[in-house]
Amino acid sequence: MSDNNSDSGIETSKFATFFDKNGWWYAAAALMLLVGLGLIVIILLPSPDKGTGTTPTTAPTDTAPPPLSSPANPSGSAGTGTGWSDLGCNGTKGSSEPPLLAPDVSWEPVSTLSVPASTTYGPKKVEGHVRGCYQHSPTGAVLAAVNVLAVGWTVPSDDRAATLTAMMTPGSGRDASISGGTSADPGTKFVAFSVESCSAERCNVSLAYTLGTAVGVGNFSMVWSNGDWLLDGTQEPTGNAVEAVPAGFKNWKD
Repeated sequence: MSDNNSDSGIETSKFATFFDKNGWWYAAAALMLLVGLGLIVIILLPSPDKGTGTTPTTAPTDTAPPPLSSPANPSGSAGTGTGWSDLGCNGTKGSSEPPLLAPDVSWEPVSTLSVPASTTYGPKKVEGHVRGCYQHSPTGAVLAAVNVLAVGWTVPSDDRAATLTAMMTPGSGRDASISGGTSADPGTKFVAFSVESCSAERCNVSLAYTLGTAVGVGNFSMVWSNGDWLLDGTQEPTGNAVEAVPAGFKNWKD
């Protein structure tokens, strides 16, 4: 027994002597312990979201895509743009965007022809052969163009000068129209239209019309003057025969 105790004391003494002579080991051991504790803390604690102090969440990746948006006005006659402030003699305010579809209209006789008319877009004032007070909008300009053309084709000679003076601005084109006489065939039918460009002051409109199987397209510049759409009398309207109604034209509703 005494030998074993003696050997144990010798080993303990050796270890004690090692630590006494190598005191740096204590510091190294303590440093390793602190590093280990630090790693444990970092692993266990959640990572805060920068700037908010909250744990970020991951958005699911299997969410369904949003539905496709539908047109702002799929069945209306015009877009949703803000109308122009000058209401003119028509008194209604419409969209400043060109019509997406043909507007709902009734068809009224002008001599041997039928023209589109609307209580909203015009004409709201008919005096004799003069048809006026169209809405200050691209759609109103289209209605004005059709009605001016029909009147110009059919108005009797005795009333021609006064009528076209009221429906056209002054100019060489108006003078030529007054002296030109009537030219419409009774079977002419207005079938479609297109708005090429439009502003609050001027709208360029194209009209398609048929006579039997023949198709014609006329181009008209409408000017906003004295609170109404008038045909630009400084230039003569142009037109030509085509094989079919051009693509992009809107067909009138029956």
